[in-house]
Amino acid sequence: MFGGSAWFLATPFDHNVNFNDVTFEDNATFNKNLFGGSTTFQRAHFKNNADFQRTNFGGISKFNQSRFMGEALFSQSIFKNDAEFLWVCFCGDAEFRKARFEDDASFDKADFKADATFALVEFANNTSFEHVTYSGNVDFSAIRGGLAFSMSDAMFDTAVPNFDQATFTEAPRLDKIGFRSIRPQGACNHISGFFRGDENPEARWRALKRLAIQGHDYAQEQFFFRRELLARRWKTDKVWHAAYWFGLLYQLFSNFGNSLLLPLIWWSAGTLGFANAYCHAHHSMKQACGAAASWPLGCLGQSKEIVTAALGFSLRRSLPGLSSFGDPHLEFDLRLFGALAEQPATPAIPEGVWFLGIVQILFSAAMVFFFLLALRNRFRMK
Repeated sequence: MFGGSAWFLATPFDHNVNFNDVTFEDNATFNKNLFGGSTTFQRAHFKNNADFQRTNFGGISKFNQSRFMGEALFSQSIFKNDAEFLWVCFCGDAEFRKARFEDDASFDKADFKADATFALVEFANNTSFEHVTYSGNVDFSAIRGGLAFSMSDAMFDTAVPNFDQATFTEAPRLDKIGFRSIRPQGACNHISGFFRGDENPEARWRALKRLAIQGHDYAQEQFFFRRELLARRWKTDKVWHAAYWFGLLYQLFSNFGNSLLLPLIWWSAGTLGFANAYCHAHHSMKQACGAAASWPLGCLGQSKEIVTAALGFSLRRSLPGLSSFGDPHLEFDLRLFGALAEQPATPAIPEGVWFLGIVQILFSAAMVFFFLLALRNRFRMK
């Protein structure tokens, strides 16, 4: 245990160094040191700031299960051999800006409770950040990954990581990364939540989407694309912009092209709703002709034949392909609206119903398109 400050500024260590299970009660300064052999700080406890800036680790360096209660400063340090930070708890800010890892680097199951900065870091070999938890802002901007880079099962509690201008020789793995603080944005959310966008910058989602495309991770690509569109809402896409409303409709009817169920629900509801409107039009025509009618609205109280005819009339327009077929469906039209006196085979369809039918055809065509789009996205069809 070091009761006061541990000061090893620019101290060369030519041989192996072992600080396992050591507690540093005050600041620990290893700034500009040269560790020639292996360096182990396993289960070390830094109760204040730990300064390893511009330090050269010549051999294997291990900080497994260590706890950094203050700032952990590794800016511009060089790790010439394997670097292990397994199960490390960074309670204060972790600063690795411009560090260089020339061999394997592993931060698996580390816990970053404050901000983590890895901007401009060079990872020359295999790098792993699997099962890591990030509770603050995370900056991986402009990093360079030489070989394998994995961030599988990482969890981001408060903010989206910044991978702006990050480059990788091999596509990084982003499988099952999670965002605990991000609200779900499905169409079934409460109204206020639905109209809100994403508070994170759209550029961060766009950078993640680019990495997912590079790794052919189609599921993550779709997720990041949805979040990018939401991040544009109220920022790039204002309420007076057409893109804002198109984005809302795209979300409402298809969850950004990812839901098979939503277009089917809207299509079914539209078919029934328009059928009810056609029943109402039939009722209005009967009243205009002086026929007896005891029910004022829609399909309520209509005969089974009229309800069936209205559903058939609506179904024909809800599947745009059926609209090109004429004679087999005339029975529905004639039963609902009768025939012109001079042309008994021609249904007397009112102009308002014609217009309503066009609206239904366009609406149904959009729902069918959204369903096919979701089908394509689900099975990754080109």
